[in-house]
Amino acid sequence: MLTHHYWSKALDAGYQVDAVLDFSKAFDKVSHVILMQKLCNFGVCGCLLNWYRDYLSNHEQRVVMYGKSSDWCPIPSGVPQGSLLGPLFFMIFINNLPDVVSPTSLVALYADDCKTLRVIQHPCDHESLQDDLNSLVSSSRLNHVSFNTKKCKLMQITKNCSPIFAPLQLGGTTLEVTAEFSDLGLLTNHKLSWNSHIDKISSKANKVLGLIKRNCREFRDVLTLRTLYCALVRSQLEYGSVVWSPFTVRNITKLERVQRRTTKFILKTEDDHEV
Repeated sequence: MLTHHYWSKALDAGYQVDAVLDFSKAFDKVSHVILMQKLCNFGVCGCLLNWYRDYLSNHEQRVVMYGKSSDWCPIPSGVPQGSLLGPLFFMIFINNLPDVVSPTSLVALYADDCKTLRVIQHPCDHESLQDDLNSLVSSSRLNHVSFNTKKCKLMQITKNCSPIFAPLQLGGTTLEVTAEFSDLGLLTNHKLSWNSHIDKISSKANKVLGLIKRNCREFRDVLTLRTLYCALVRSQLEYGSVVWSPFTVRNITKLERVQRRTTKFILKTEDDHEV
């Protein structure tokens, strides 16, 4: 939400924002030694620090394929995925990344997702952004983690027909320029138009609704059908709506069409039950 607010303000002011997206890093590359040091820097000490160390220590893994298994190997790095502490440890581990870029750039962190943004008003701003990317790569190498350069893309958020452009590199790989990108589940357009996102979620919601209608024809309890709708369909429509809340007739109609189909289905079921 912070990044979309940043983009919107820049776009309203007539600026161009270059965003390098999907700086994905691996949970399993977090060095336990470096993590313990960073926890100490945050003031964690004593029994709590020892508990965290024990929590991460003495883990082993092996690979099993076609009934054959490899030898057990110790796990010297990584945080448990699917745990409550895993994302917290990872955020602490990469918390210093914003400190290595210039104050005029923004680094947004969310779990293992990282993106950097900068307002571009002059070609020299691209040079500064490239310096920021180099600093991020150097910092990640010091922490024994790496960015997935194949998944990183450059999106130029602007309404100008001829935006200021210069190729950017991440770790020696030239970044691909994209007009749309899925950012934390939101299909974001370089003009911050949400037409594609709403087309996507309404199509997905209609498919799930069709699945419910095909498999729940014999259901007669309205409350059950309503619960299914709220859990499986409405959740698709409402995810991230604070960011993309529709204001055009086109997009409102798209979403309302799903609601009307659901209402007809549930009310028809209720009428059939009464008959």
